[in-house]
Amino acid sequence: MRWAQRSLLTVAAAMLLRSSMTFSGVQPGLQRCTARADDSGTAEKGYRIRKARDDDMPWIALTVTSMIMSPFGLSAPNFRVAEDTSGERLGFAQLRSLTSEDSGPFLLASLFVTPAARGQGIATQLVSQLLENKQRQRPSARCPVYALTLKNKLRFFERLNFRELEGDETKELPQSLALEVQLGRFIAPLAAGEPLIVLRNDG
Repeated sequence: MRWAQRSLLTVAAAMLLRSSMTFSGVQPGLQRCTARADDSGTAEKGYRIRKARDDDMPWIALTVTSMIMSPFGLSAPNFRVAEDTSGERLGFAQLRSLTSEDSGPFLLASLFVTPAARGQGIATQLVSQLLENKQRQRPSARCPVYALTLKNKLRFFERLNFRELEGDETKELPQSLALEVQLGRFIAPLAAGEPLIVLRNDG
């Protein structure tokens, strides 16, 4: 039964991924704002955060698949990777544009830390560096950053200035994100037993 559920979810994700590639341009009323990766990444508590490399992507893609995470945006320039002092990978996260160009609004996604490395603040550092990099690139622009997560993760994201969107707010999402929300609301209860929620950081 578990195998059948995973197969169904994989097919659904692949179908939506293919359909999402047809959407392009900036959604009406949303400000364009470009963010490019920088070279930040300093050692903290025995680990550092760095830009992802092409050789990180097979591990990231395999982890995303095994964890039944969204398959969207798996491109090295979108990611930050955490690693220890020996170079062992500890986690990753991505910030990607919700348009076909490298422009806002953005989606924070694919946040993962290996079980053995949890409890060290790695997830917070991954998210913080992605958000700080975006802000450095366009300090005067208001570019919202969205996130899709499980209800039981809300407190973590609230500490990073995200808030849950409710009611009519969820009807005004960028079109490509609305498709991911539709898929996530189907997958999340089956895969994790928790409802999906939509968050936004107006940074």
